[in-house]
Amino acid sequence: MIEVSGCVACGRRLFPARLRCPLCGGFEFLAFYVEAGTVEGVTSLVHTLGQSLTAPVYLGVLLVAENVRVLARIDGPVEIGSVMALSFNGETLIAAQRT
Repeated sequence: MIEVSGCVACGRRLFPARLRCPLCGGFEFLAFYVEAGTVEGVTSLVHTLGQSLTAPVYLGVLLVAENVRVLARIDGPVEIGSVMALSFNGETLIAAQRT
């Protein structure tokens, strides 16, 4: 589950949280929690900083709320349109697993 902010003034959903709404300039937000997202794009990495990885790392762009997309590490190759459960490690990594 990840937290998405919603502007109180205009309703725009945002991730990550902002101090000010880019649509209306509002400063007040409510938290919404999202448990899953729909895969819109997938790629894989096989090299990092001049070295090969032992296994490919899969990344996907997931639509999680109205006009809100996140980049998440995916547990393997998936089809566009798949629905995946989301988790957040509290620091930087959003992970998506098949539901």
